[in-house]
Amino acid sequence: MAENTLIEWADATWNPWQGCTVVGPGCANCYAARIDKRFGGNHWGPRADRKLSSEANWRKPFHWNAQAAKRGKSMTVFCASMADIFDDHPSIKPEWRDRVFETIQATQNLTWLLLTKRPDLIWERFRFEPLTNVMFGVSIEDQKRARERLFFLSEWKAWGHKTFISYEPALGAVKWKNFTNPMYGFSHSWRYPFDWAIAGGESGPGARKPDINWFRDLRDLCVAESIPFFFKQWGIFDAAGLRVGKKKSGRLLDGVLWDQRPS
Repeated sequence: MAENTLIEWADATWNPWQGCTVVGPGCANCYAARIDKRFGGNHWGPRADRKLSSEANWRKPFHWNAQAAKRGKSMTVFCASMADIFDDHPSIKPEWRDRVFETIQATQNLTWLLLTKRPDLIWERFRFEPLTNVMFGVSIEDQKRARERLFFLSEWKAWGHKTFISYEPALGAVKWKNFTNPMYGFSHSWRYPFDWAIAGGESGPGARKPDINWFRDLRDLCVAESIPFFFKQWGIFDAAGLRVGKKKSGRLLDGVLWDQRPS
C-alpha cells in the first residue's frame, strides 16, 4: 500500500480537510482533536475554521485507485479520520464537499467508508443518487445516540447504499432492533439496517470502561443475522475491566479475533 493507517478496519485514511466540533459524549476524548492540538492546529470547535488539505493530498485517491486497478483488488479508504464530512461548519465551502464526491465517483476501484455523527445532514442529498463504491456509516456510543442516528441507515439501505455502524467508543448498552422516526417521513423498516458492525472500547487519556456484555450482544446479533462483525479493540481496559493499556488488552473477544469485513 502507498498509505497505511492505524485504523484496523481500513486500508488507508484520507482527510480532505481537518477539524470538527463535539456533538456527543463519544467526542469527549477525541484522538483527532488531541493530534490537532499537539501539532499546533486550531481547527476544533464551533469558532475554529476547518483547514483544507493540500493539492498533493487530493491526488492520493487517484494514485490508490490506479494501484487497486493494477492489483485487481479494491482498496478500502476511510474518509475522514480528522474530520466529519457532513460537518455543517460555515468555513466548509460547498465546493469542498462537492469535490469529495467527485473524487469518490472518479475512483471506482476504491471502497469508501463515510462515517458520520451527523446523519441528518446527509440523507436528503443522496436520496436519488446511490454511490456504488461507498458504505455510509454512523457512530453510535449509547442508546440515546442509537435512537438519534440509527434509523437513518434504514433509508440509506432502501436507496441502495451499503451501511455500517461504528460502536466505538462503546459507552453504554444498546438495543439494536427496529429504530424508526416518523418525523422524517421514512417509509422503510429493517430489523437491523446495517451491513457491517465495528465495535471497540476507548483508549487514550480519560478512557471510559466498557462492559463485555455490550460487545457480546452486538456480536451475537451479527452472528445470528450473518452480518460481518469487526472487534477493533478493548482500549486501555481489558475484558475483565482492569486498566492494563491498549497493547496488553488486545483485540480478542471471548478468545476470538473478530476481523470480519463485508465482501
